[in-house]
Amino acid sequence: MKTKRKILTLLLAATCSLNVFAQKGMNGVGINIPVGVYEGFVYLGIGAKYQYNLSDYLRIEPSVEYIPIYSKKTVGNVNDYDHPVFKAFLNGHMYLLSPRPARPYILAGAGFSMWEYAMISQHQSESMTGQVGNTSYTSRTYTSECFTYNIGFGYDFRLSHSIALQIEAMAFSSATDNANDGYGYYDYRDCNHSGKFSFLGRVGFVYTF
Repeated sequence: MKTKRKILTLLLAATCSLNVFAQKGMNGVGINIPVGVYEGFVYLGIGAKYQYNLSDYLRIEPSVEYIPIYSKKTVGNVNDYDHPVFKAFLNGHMYLLSPRPARPYILAGAGFSMWEYAMISQHQSESMTGQVGNTSYTSRTYTSECFTYNIGFGYDFRLSHSIALQIEAMAFSSATDNANDGYGYYDYRDCNHSGKFSFLGRVGFVYTF
């Protein structure tokens, strides 16, 4: 009898645990650490997110992120500098397996991105006779805002009933931008160059309730 009670107790605990792992109506708040490579430079960021389970298989996630990208470039004697990026997204997650402590999901979403970039312009002086003189360079800061979308894949690991580790890999791009190309030598970040994809990884921790 004691053995049967122990087995029943373990089965009941396991069933309750699975219900907690992916319960409809569950909320979660957490942080994200985006990691990526842009033009040969590795960058890290920080973000916050909120999650709500519409069902045991569907979840929505609004999030915001700040990414200080560093991309050094020198033209003449003018140096380029950090390029901060702000992103606000609404993502949808669809689990690929039934509720369990660890399971994969696909994600897709859209939102808003704002990039800051530097344009380095070339200037040449001209003498009274029309001959070209000295060349100089100046840098000016611009911002670019655009609609951005992403697709990706993630894995949700339940470390406990209330703490989850989430690892994601995604590709993102922009549909439009308002960047000004300018003239001469320039280095701009028109929201990741419209129509081209970049890749990003994210590690996140979530407290669920």
